[in-house]
Amino acid sequence: MSGQRKSCSFEISFDERDVSSVPKPQLSAKKAADTPKKDITVKMEEVSRRKSDLLQHTRERCEAHHQHVKSVIEELNAKRDSLKIELIETSEMKDELASMRRRQTLEDKIESAKKDLERVDIVRKSLAEETERKKNELDEDMANKENNRRSLLMSVKETCQSELEKVESARLRRTSMTETLDE
Repeated sequence: MSGQRKSCSFEISFDERDVSSVPKPQLSAKKAADTPKKDITVKMEEVSRRKSDLLQHTRERCEAHHQHVKSVIEELNAKRDSLKIELIETSEMKDELASMRRRQTLEDKIESAKKDLERVDIVRKSLAEETERKKNELDEDMANKENNRRSLLMSVKETCQSELEKVESARLRRTSMTETLDE
């Protein structure tokens, strides 16, 4: 508040002449009737004119100061507005960049996930092929073992059959020999 109020004091001299060069009046004062009315009127007009000039000069100075303050305020408002616009633009750019970075990060993650999925599919397919191959090998091995077992069983059966035939033939011979001996 005190910065806005300015007090102004001024001195108005009634006479422009140097006071020291004017002879001092005698101690006894002249009567008012002695001084001409015209001089008083002229002096009063001069004082009034000087006062008016001084007031006009003060008004002009105050108006100039007011205009200066007004222009400074307008300049500060313009700077504030441009700074506000700049900050908004900067904020929008930062938001846009952050959004682009988020989008790029998501795209990178999606791309990485796709590659991982492709690798998993390749490994799964490879494992399925390996499992199928192992299953086929196992089936083939089991079939071979079954064939070997059957072959062994047939061989044992044939051997046993041949032994049985030999035994039967030997028994028949013995029986026939025993019958021939008995006879």
